[in-house]
Parts: sequence; structure tokens; C-alpha cells
Amino acid sequence: MKGDNSMTTRRNIVFFRAELLRYSETFIREQAEGLPTLQANYTGFRRVPGLDLPEDRVYLAPYPKPFDKPVHILHKLGLPHPRLAHKLAPLRPLALHAHFEEGGIHALYLARALRVPLVTTCHGFDVTVENAHRPWKERLCLGRLGQLHREGSLFLAVSRFIQKKMIERGYPQEKVRVHYIGVDPTKFQLSGLVEKEPIILFVGRLVGKKGADDLLAAAALLKEQGVSFQVVLIGQGPLEESLRQQAAAMKIPAQFPGKQTPEEIKMWMERASVFCVPSKEALHGDSEGFGMVFGEAQAMKLPVVSTRHGGIPEAVEDTVTGFLAQEGNPKELATFLRRLLEDSTLARQMGEKGRERVVTHFDLHKQCAELEKIYLETFAK
Repeated sequence: MKGDNSMTTRRNIVFFRAELLRYSETFIREQAEGLPTLQANYTGFRRVPGLDLPEDRVYLAPYPKPFDKPVHILHKLGLPHPRLAHKLAPLRPLALHAHFEEGGIHALYLARALRVPLVTTCHGFDVTVENAHRPWKERLCLGRLGQLHREGSLFLAVSRFIQKKMIERGYPQEKVRVHYIGVDPTKFQLSGLVEKEPIILFVGRLVGKKGADDLLAAAALLKEQGVSFQVVLIGQGPLEESLRQQAAAMKIPAQFPGKQTPEEIKMWMERASVFCVPSKEALHGDSEGFGMVFGEAQAMKLPVVSTRHGGIPEAVEDTVTGFLAQEGNPKELATFLRRLLEDSTLARQMGEKGRERVVTHFDLHKQCAELEKIYLETFAK
């Protein structure tokens, strides 16, 4: 990939992700492209099928195909690639910004070679899952975690919950600050052309942390109570088959549309009456850092039923924009879901409050401006 912004009047920031850029990581691209005056550039070890990026601002160090995999592994272990640093040097970037803890570790050599500050954003699983239960490659990489703590210039947490976890994990408290990434309320807003239906909408990976099994258990209770509804679970994951079997065994009216485009998800959000992702702590500590999808749902004026887990209480204001149950409690979930399904006035009021909250606290444009301010105040000379 080629790009040359060395002559531009805009100052440059380089975003680092080992693999550029998975479909699930839209938030990285949205954050980068939303910076008001700084120019975002992208670097990593290789491209993967996923998000479109501005090709003139993508910087990779090509190497012969037979060496792709072994060199990729050596990069992950910290071997510098001088050709990549050489390509990026003309940009004279203000900083290198990596996402996820492992990304920060991978980017250490490049920040050192460029002699620029390294910013690392931590999101959730990267600082909540116990090290002993991670894949061996990750454990090997984490051997340099102390180096990241020492050499990293700034660490951003996507919520106060993640900030606390980072400090417990050894990140220097004086270098850690909270920065919510944000949601674009101009993209997530109702069209007014779709009528509401008694749909309980779930959007997320079908993994233990997301609590889809608790949602189905709550739905079974609603069915016993004679409540009219349908559950729609959007997403894929290793638990899909067991969840399908659970829904069938309980005779729950449930759909599993699989992976959906952002436009299709927005359409489901327009149709739905309640949004419910009842996250809970999974095996080995895996927890929800914030949950961007809660911001998206609230921007679409959907009242939320979720749990007092991880960073969710920062995303959803309990009893104002939705209801938060104790995690792992289907009975409490069912109570809140029924209330919103049967009280359209309350659901509408909570939906309105949810969008107000997103616009006030989590507007992507405001958050990107705040991030740029952090860069400039911290690193500009």
C-alpha cells in the first residue's frame, strides 16, 4: 500500500492494528476518520478481509508471499521492520495510536523506531481475561507487558470500569485516562418510516459473555405469562447451535438471522421495541468494557434491558434510558422486558432519554474532538 502525506499541511496521526481492519472494528475507523484537523493514517502487519480504508493512507511493509506468515509471527514477537518505519518517517506523526493491549505491545518497536509517543486504547477482554487462560501466542506476547507500561506514553480506557481493571493490571495510574469512543447520532437515527413491533432485539457475538442464554430463559418466562413477543438474535458465534436448541426446546418465538450489515441492524432497531444484551462475566474473567452497541441502540431511541455488569452502567442509565438487572438473573430480565413491552409510553420516554444521553455524552464528533485535544495538549511541541 502506498501513501504520501509528507507534504500535507495537516499533522498526522498513525493508527496501528496488527491486522487492518476487521469488520467488527468499525469503531477504530470511525474514531480515526472523525478527527477534526489531524490526518489519520493506518499501519499494521497485513490487510485482512474487512473494512474499506483510504488506500493512500495505508502503510504496510510488503515482503515476498512465502515469508508472509513467518515474518508476521516475528513482528508479533517484537522484531522491528525497518522498511515500515522508513515508509512512515516522512509523515512525522504526532503519535502512534494502537488499539487493544496486544496491539500496544506489537507497536512498541515501531514507536521506538519512529521516536514518537505511543498511545494504547484498552477495550475489554484484553485487560479482563486472566493471562493463564489465553492462547500461548498471546501469553508469549504478554511477556513484554511491563515494557509497554514503562514505554507507553498514554493509555486510554473505554470506560471507568476498564480504567480500574488497567490499574489493577499494573498500568501506571498517572498515564491512564478514560475516553469514550462514541457513536455517530447522525448515522443512528430513526427514519420514522417503520412501525414498532413487539420484538426483543439482541445484537452481538453468540458467546457466553453476551448472555443470550439468559435472554432466552427470560423469554421462556414471558411466554409462560402469555406476553406477545418475538426474540431476534443477530450475530454469529460458537454458541449459536446450542442457543437454537434452547429456543426450540422452550418453544420460544426466536429468529437467528446471523451476521447482518450495519444498515440491516439499523432496520431491526427501528422495528424492535426493546434492546436486550444481558452481558455477564464469562469464563476466566472476560467482561464487557462498555458496549458500543448500547450507544447505537439508544441513539435509535430503543429502551435497553441489560445488566449491572462491566462498563454497561456507564453506557445505560438505569431506570432512565433502560433497566439494568443483576447479571445471570433471567427472572429480573423478564420483569423489565414485560414492563417495556406492555407500556409503550414508558418505552418511548426511555427511548427519548437514551438518544438525549448519547447526544450529550457519547456523540462521536464531540469525542473525536476531545481525542484530538488530548493528542495536541499531551504531545504537540
